[in-house]
Amino acid sequence: MKLQLNDLKHVSFHDGTLDAVNISEGNIEMTIDSGAIGPPLPETAGKEWIIREIKFTCEQVSLNETELWTDTEKGLPHPTPQKPIYDILNTEVKDDFLELSGFTEDQNWGVWKIKAESFTLAFKSQEEFKC
Repeated sequence: MKLQLNDLKHVSFHDGTLDAVNISEGNIEMTIDSGAIGPPLPETAGKEWIIREIKFTCEQVSLNETELWTDTEKGLPHPTPQKPIYDILNTEVKDDFLELSGFTEDQNWGVWKIKAESFTLAFKSQEEFKC
């Protein structure tokens, strides 16, 4: 499914694990184990869905910034910018970019800011979210 930045307000990768990242030719492609989508995205048919085995692509990237937080004072340059987060906790649309944040593999806090022309979300399975 093709998405614009504002559509990502209805996509969540909360508690998803970032399994792999491939950065090439101005695109960032991520493999994430799970996430969720909901209305008003047309593909949701008005329901909320848990999605699995996700391929999320950021296309024509113009901003790719990562930070590592080891305290609450100041973000530092990330030592592994090619995979700045392991467990995703937050998926937020900020002014004109997407911000993903969560724990790194060594349990510090990672922040990833991405500005892209468009996004593509694909997944292998989905199940309706029920409380």
